[in-house]
Amino acid sequence: MNDNERIGNIQKALNLEQLGNATDGYRLDAGARHPKLTNNQAFNAFMDDGLFQPALDNVRRSRRADNDEYLDVIRVLEFAATRRLAIMML
Repeated sequence: MNDNERIGNIQKALNLEQLGNATDGYRLDAGARHPKLTNNQAFNAFMDDGLFQPALDNVRRSRRADNDEYLDVIRVLEFAATRRLAIMML
């Protein structure tokens, strides 16, 4: 699944289960494109727990240290974090 398809599925999620399905496997996809994320324990733990805002914050902090922009990861995580918040407010 490409990022645009994933974002579309994230936007359609009506509950946390659907959001989890939409983001399932993204940690591995992101790690394949950005190998340093594979060893980022905090990022991996946040993603495994569906905590997208902390994962997003972690990636933003890692940008300089990893010498990588992570713009594609940030884009997906921004949608996921925003959707999770909206679902939690229902």
